[in-house]
Amino acid sequence: MRRHRQHRQRGFILLGVILVISVIVASVMLTLRTSSDTLRQAAGLRSRELVSQALTHGLNAAMAELEGVDPVVFSDPAATGTWDIFDNPMPGNGFVVAGVPAFPSSGPFMGLVNVRVGLRQGQLTQPPPGEDVRTSYGFIVELQLSADMFQTPNPAEERVAVGVQVPAEFSHSK
Repeated sequence: MRRHRQHRQRGFILLGVILVISVIVASVMLTLRTSSDTLRQAAGLRSRELVSQALTHGLNAAMAELEGVDPVVFSDPAATGTWDIFDNPMPGNGFVVAGVPAFPSSGPFMGLVNVRVGLRQGQLTQPPPGEDVRTSYGFIVELQLSADMFQTPNPAEERVAVGVQVPAEFSHSK
């Protein structure tokens, strides 16, 4: 009888140990899952932030490039028609801006964000009635920016279009 009781006690102790181990394993698995989700979210946030910074970098470089270009170039629809990156997503087209394609320029993610700049003709702005045509306001171009980061485990992409007013030649209005 004593032997039979010892077997029951051993079985009960073994069942208790198995339950404790299963609770410990479940809590460790839950902690690991929460940690991996947090790390994944942080990596995605980092990717989106890098893409956002790349757009700002591309916009600054494009604006600096636009300041040095003759406004007559933007009035030619044949030239600006091939610079539309949203209509024609081929990698070769776009407005050429020096120093934009590779971002960031240093660090562990060096060159992983691809920045493209496009340009599309916008509307022609007219001077107010009674003003001389030589002091007209010029026209508006749509500056298109695209940044993508697809070479990492957490891809991100962002696009933006900004209207830029280009003054006409001899215009002192702006």
